[in-house]
Order: sequence, then C-alpha cells, then structure tokens
Amino acid sequence: MDDLSYQAEFVIDASWRMAAMQDGNPLSPSYGSFHYAYWRDKTSEFPDARFQEAGATLGLLSLPQFDAWRSEGRLLPAEKLYAAFSASLRAWSRFQYPEGCWDEWYKGERGFAVTEFTMIAFGLAARYLGTNLRQDDRLVLTAAIRRAAAWLAPRHDRTKANHEAAAAAALALA
Repeated sequence: MDDLSYQAEFVIDASWRMAAMQDGNPLSPSYGSFHYAYWRDKTSEFPDARFQEAGATLGLLSLPQFDAWRSEGRLLPAEKLYAAFSASLRAWSRFQYPEGCWDEWYKGERGFAVTEFTMIAFGLAARYLGTNLRQDDRLVLTAAIRRAAAWLAPRHDRTKANHEAAAAAALALA
C-alpha cells in the first residue's frame, strides 16, 4: 500500500471517531463544533476554529467516490457525513469575528494561521464537493471566505514562510 492510500484508509477508518467529536445537538449554541473541550468539557472558554477542519474532511467523505467504503460499512451514510460538514461550516462561520478572522490558541487572538488554514480546508472541500455543495451552504461559505479574505489580504506572517505561502493559497481560493 502506498503512503497516500495508507493515509486515506486511516482517515476513512477514523471518520466515525471524528463524527463523534462533534456537538450534534441542534439546540446547543455550539452545535457543529468539533472542539470537544469547548462544547462538551467546558474546559476551554473559546472555540478553536482549527478543529472545524474535521468537518471539511467529513464533507469530502460524503462524496460518491467513497461509496465503496460506505458499502463495506467503514463510513457513515453520505447524508450524515454531509450533515456534519454543513453543521461544522455553520459553526465555523458563527465563530468568526466580524472583521473576518478566528481564534486558535487563545481567546481574542485573531490568528493568521487559523484564518488561512481553515479557509483552505473549507475552500477545498467546496471545490471537491462541486455541485454536491448545497446552495445554502455555499452562501454561508462565500460570506465567511469573503470576510476572511478581506482580513487576511493586508496582513503578513513574515517569520513563517509556510504561513505566507498558505495565505497566498487561501486567497487564491477566495
């Protein structure tokens, strides 16, 4: 098995655990959050937006290309995976500051890396989902990405070249 196949198999097999880490209660104010310490344990006073990337992954796993694993019982039904993606996307949007950024390490951080990397995760998920991305989710994503791009574009993280490169990629997706 090549490295890419090994990684894909690992993610597929971990998808059940990822889905279980999400706040699945639609009545909860943190509905859709993957930050377990925030929504379940209440040991974090803010939602780390990087955890929402799990939702983008589950969205990708809802695609028909993964039906063979679904038929083997290794993946949740596509509708459940897409619902987890949609809830995650909406939580990610709710956690966004009005100026367009998110927190990762501490409350009020307004982080460069978390903004660019979550933009990439959801932007790529949307690209791969294509016509499978529901219109209401596309509107939520577009609004969040536009706010994030406006915040990210004039900023730099010159001490970390990978952050600069990722910011360029995130803005290319915007």
